[in-house]
This record gives sequence, C-alpha cells and structure tokens, in this order.
Amino acid sequence: MNFFLKTILELLERKILQGEIPARPPPDIIQSIVEYFVSKGEIERIERLILCLDVASLDLNQLIPLCIKHQLLSAIIFIFCGAFHDYKSSGALIYAAALKEWAQGGKKSNNKEGYCAPSYAAMKLLVYIQLCLQGKAYPPGKGLESPERQQEMKTQIIYLSL
Repeated sequence: MNFFLKTILELLERKILQGEIPARPPPDIIQSIVEYFVSKGEIERIERLILCLDVASLDLNQLIPLCIKHQLLSAIIFIFCGAFHDYKSSGALIYAAALKEWAQGGKKSNNKEGYCAPSYAAMKLLVYIQLCLQGKAYPPGKGLESPERQQEMKTQIIYLSL
C-alpha cells in the first residue's frame, strides 16, 4: 500500500471518529480502512470506528468474523443489534467470551477472600444486559430504542438468561 493511500485512510478514520464525515460512507471505503488496520495489527481502532458508523455502511461478511476472532465485544453488540435486531446472539457471544476468560484463569484479586476480579467480557455482558432491560440502545449514551424494539430486547435477553 502506498504512502498516499495510507495517509488518506488514516485521515478518513480520524474524521469519522470526530464526526466530521457522515456516519454512512460507502462500504468499500470502510472495507479499505478495516483492511489497512488489520494489516497494521491495530484491531482496536476498527472497533472504535465501527461504533461511529451506521450499520448500513458496514460489510458484515468482513466484520462479523473479524470481530468474533478478535473479541471486539462492543462491535459485536453494535452489529448484531443494529443490523439484525438480534440481542440474544450478541449476548451469547459475550457470555462465551466471559466463560473463556474465566476458564483461562481470569484476573486474580488481592483481596482476603481470594475472589477473582470480574473479567472484561463479564463486565461488558452485565452492562449489555442492563441496557437491554432498560430499553436503551448500544453503545451507552445512544438513547432509548423504539417501544417495539424495547419489548423485543427484553424478551430476547430474558430468554438468553434462562
């Protein structure tokens, strides 16, 4: 990739994050930015970018496997809820990530009781469940979902909890 193209992709990412470019750029531009950051190994930048965009501008075939592979939990929630109105699958994926972290030993705590500190995925899951039960959109701060969607969210999250 030439220097000029790299510079443009970096600039586009910055402008999107700052809200200076509309949330619906063409999917091929987002694909190029994602491929660029994957090649640099800067996966966390992809997640920040995804959360600033409209799901209609995303190539879901490219991003869903990438987000699952790299445990981009916020992006997983954003994509599944925004594109598919599927609150159960994103919750299940986060739950699986929390179990994986727990199986790998989790974070050790220095407290007297010897409890493990909650994992990143477990904390993300709790925030996600809380937002769904309150009928709020993800990521936090996006406001309330429509009344129809609120009922759907609550139903799917309760079903997941059973």
